Amino acid sequence: MADEQVQDQQQESGKIEKKFNEALLKVSQILGGDTLLKPKKKVKGDVVTEIVEELTKERTEANRASVKAELTTLLTKYVEYTTKLEEKEKELKKLKEEKQKEFSEAANKFFNKIDEVDSFAKQMTEALKSATQG
Repeated sequence: MADEQVQDQQQESGKIEKKFNEALLKVSQILGGDTLLKPKKKVKGDVVTEIVEELTKERTEANRASVKAELTTLLTKYVEYTTKLEEKEKELKKLKEEKQKEFSEAANKFFNKIDEVDSFAKQMTEALKSATQG
């Protein structure tokens, strides 16, 4: 039961990481990729062409502002992610070291108890040998 839960959590974590990596790859491609709009021929004096150019320019500026805002949000979230990840990794490292120290201390205490039992057994054996020989 616990193994199934761990496996489910690992699969879910893997899915989240996969989606994260895909999104990061797309962002990288967008930032370094080809321009989305190619320059087009202009027909001077044509009113419809001027209107289309004006609308295209307005749309481009609006999209540019929207992309800039979303990119700012996205980069901020990435910085938050990396900062939080570093913080949690440091906490995990500290916890790991604390638990390893606790375990080592408990193991040493256990080993000392075993040594005491062995020492006592040797003392008893020596006492019995001297009693039977003497």
